[in-house]
This record gives sequence, C-alpha cells and structure tokens, in this order.
Amino acid sequence: MKTLIECPNCHKMLTDNLAACPKCGRLITDLESDVGSEAELETNQEPEAVPEPAPAPAADTKPAPEDNAAASAPETIEAPASAEFFDRLGSAVDSIKDKLALGAVSAEIAGLFGDIRTALSGEFVGNDKTGMMDKLSELRAAMNDCAEFIGGRLAELDETRRLLEDNSSEETGKGSGTSEEAAYGEDEFAEERVRTDFEKLKDAKAGDRILFGSCMQEFDPDAGFRAIEWLVLDSEPGRIFVVSSCALEVLQYNAVDKSVTWRASTLRSFLNSGFMDLVFAPEERERIISVIVAADKNRVYKTLPGGTTTDKVFLLSSSDVERYFGSRLDSKCPDSDYCHARGSVRNAGGYCPWWLRTPGRYGNFASVVLDDGRISDDGLKVDSETVAVRPAMWISV
Repeated sequence: MKTLIECPNCHKMLTDNLAACPKCGRLITDLESDVGSEAELETNQEPEAVPEPAPAPAADTKPAPEDNAAASAPETIEAPASAEFFDRLGSAVDSIKDKLALGAVSAEIAGLFGDIRTALSGEFVGNDKTGMMDKLSELRAAMNDCAEFIGGRLAELDETRRLLEDNSSEETGKGSGTSEEAAYGEDEFAEERVRTDFEKLKDAKAGDRILFGSCMQEFDPDAGFRAIEWLVLDSEPGRIFVVSSCALEVLQYNAVDKSVTWRASTLRSFLNSGFMDLVFAPEERERIISVIVAADKNRVYKTLPGGTTTDKVFLLSSSDVERYFGSRLDSKCPDSDYCHARGSVRNAGGYCPWWLRTPGRYGNFASVVLDDGRISDDGLKVDSETVAVRPAMWISV
C-alpha cells in the first residue's frame, strides 16, 4: 500500500513514488509523510449528513403556540427601492470624486515641466527636442479635451442641480413649518454673513445703491465677509434689476480657449451654482428671480451668440450697457483689493475691465468693458485670467 504525502506548498495529497509535486513542482524529498494511507484516508472522511425526514404530524395535532416575544416582534420592512438607488448614487459620486482628485495629477504635471526646464537651463543631453515638443503637444491636446469634457459635464450638473433645487422648493411649499434652510441645505457661512434688510429694498429705484448678500472683498482671511453693494439699473413692480457696483471676482469666461457662447461657458455655470452658495444666504437666494436671458449678436462683427438661457445670475450684454449706463464714465468698474490680489488689471484710477456675455470678434473671444468704460466689441480671449466679473440679477422685493 502506497504512503500518502501532503505537499506543504499546495496541500495536494501525493503518493510516495512521485519525484516531485505535479501541481507546484516541489521535490518529493522535501515533503513530509502523512500518518495515513489511501485506504485510511478514504475511511476517515466524514460521511455526508443525510437529513432525516420530519415526522408527519398526527391528525389531531394543533400548531404549537408562538413564543410571545416572537409574536410581539415588529415586522421587518424591506428598504424601498429609492434607498438602494441613493446608495448606488452615493457610491458613484465617491468613485468619481476619487478619480477627479487632481492634486496628484497637478503635482505630476508640474514636476514634469520642472524637469524639462531644468534640462533646458543646462546642457541639453540629446537632440530630440522635436520629439519632446510633439509629446507636450499631445499632453496639451489631452488636457484640453479633458477640460472641455469636464466643462460640458459641469453645465449639465448645474442644470440638474437647479432642477433638484426647484423641485425641493416646491416640495417644501407643500409641507408646513419647513425652514428655507431646509430647502437649500445648511448654510456653511451663516455665522460670517451680513444679513440683508429686505425692507430697504422695497423703495429702491434706478440709480440707487443697495446692500444684498455678502462675501470676501479683501484678500485677507481675517477681514471677514462684507455686505455687497449693488447698483439698481431698473425697477418694476415687485422687482429690481441690479449689477454689482464693483468687481466681485476675477475668472475666465471659459476654462478652455475654444469657440463658446454664454450658454455653454464655465462662468455661467459658476455664477448659477458655487457663486450663489458662497455669496447669498438661503433667504436671499429665495428672492433671486429666474429670468430668460437674451442672446445678442456682436454689434459690429455679428458673431453668433448661441441660444437664450434661463438664469438667476448672469452678465450684462453690450446692449444692456448701452441701455442702462448714461456714459462710458458710468460703466467703469471699480476694482476691489480682493480681485486685484487675484490678478485683475487695474489702471491708475483704480478701474478694471469686466466681462460681458456678448461674443467678441471671434467665437473664442467675449466682449468686455475696458477700464476706461468703453465697450470692446473685439473682446478678449475667453480663457483670459485678468478680467473682472460684475454679476447682474433680478431681485424680488
């Protein structure tokens, strides 16, 4: 009878006439003998348990009474399908957030550029500069494609968020005693905000200046929030049309240098999402009215402006500036310390250029009001980083 040996690597049972384990290749001399034989191994296997048939109950047998504790236990209710959906949604969002963690990517790209600059500053080893330039062009194209894709998804995300927000407001109105904060979620900056006196808005007329919302206006974290001053451009029964009195932000019209209209711009997405959350308290957001925003062609070059939009916060157009500002002196935009620290170009008088939503001479240009108050129909490239933002909106009073 052959002796059984167990391989310590793969635990396969082998007979002692083998030179090596056929599964993992270990030599037979390294293996330890098992205590049993093939016959013993077979007889030592635990037989499979065969369930005994339950005895048939007698004809006069009654069901046993249920245990009181079990009888009183509450019925288990399965979670509704919506709960499973939100679990999946949460997992998907977490996964996407992980993939969008750009810090490591930014550091890697910065390191790459640093290495190239270091090599160019000394004696460049090798002559394959053309190959390197081709690779950098590939990287730029890939980054542009990525930015363009993300820009489009941002617009879709913000539109979906607005739909959810409107739906949440409707649902809140159906109930009773639900606060405005519940409709918008917790206000992250509640303790820092300067609250608006809504009573003072009721008598506002064109040319007046009002305080509404609050934000950082100095590039100093310790300075805190200050009330934002707005210039009233027009007033109608129950509402007023305003534009910020000075520059509030310095942002690109669009994150990517490409042909783009106001409708698809990243600046529009930001003003109707992150900007509103940052600058306005929930009760202030309630008073900002969604309006249809016209799409006007360029006055000189007739550049196509895209379609109309429905926005709460937007930029003025060239025709708006002509209509509401009496002269170019009135349309000059005072720079703020916050914007200047973030890169705005300020002239000697303290004024800076600001974006209009009207397209510029080319599809990848947007019109601007220059620092002297003149409208530039040529405009600037949409990815320019030194142009200020003066948001406009209609407020319910």
